[in-house]
Amino acid sequence: MNMRQSGKILRLSSEQGFTLLQILVAAVIVTVIAAISAYFLSMASTRGHALYDQTLRIVHASQFFASNTGCYPGTLAALGTAGANGQATGLDGCVPQQSAWNGPYLTALAFNGQNVRIPSDQSGATGTVAQIETGQWLDGNPAMQGRGPEEIAIVLGPVSSSAQAAFCKACNGCAGNGQQTASACFTASGDSIGYVFATAQ
Repeated sequence: MNMRQSGKILRLSSEQGFTLLQILVAAVIVTVIAAISAYFLSMASTRGHALYDQTLRIVHASQFFASNTGCYPGTLAALGTAGANGQATGLDGCVPQQSAWNGPYLTALAFNGQNVRIPSDQSGATGTVAQIETGQWLDGNPAMQGRGPEEIAIVLGPVSSSAQAAFCKACNGCAGNGQQTASACFTASGDSIGYVFATAQ
């Protein structure tokens, strides 16, 4: 495009910056990328919270079982059906009062033999199971010492690292792997997490 101005020819360039359309397209692309990132971050957090909530359901069911029968269940299957899968024995050889069984204590969860199967959309990994175990996960943590000779926990694994981090966040931190967090939650063996809810006498 040519223009005459006081005897001079001025040339106007057709490229003087970005057009409004280019700016809008760039804004849309940035917005889509931000939305996708937020979705995946939110999904990991949601997984960890769902996993933490499932763990608390199992903990509360185990506590109700113990208050009725006098023992913690030897397997989590005892929380679903009385006498099924050989759970007539309690944890650490305790003999529960089967006549006092008032369950099912845990419903709407799938059992995998003697354990509870955790869906992969919650754990971020395939083949995740929850089981009741005894051990000493928090004893090495000075903030948690003195809880008892042996701890009783719900242990879940395998769990993805993002779901593990969100689980620990929901539990206000996790003890283990050298961390000195005063928490009932812990990490173990790289891809397992747990929640200590009682001590064996």
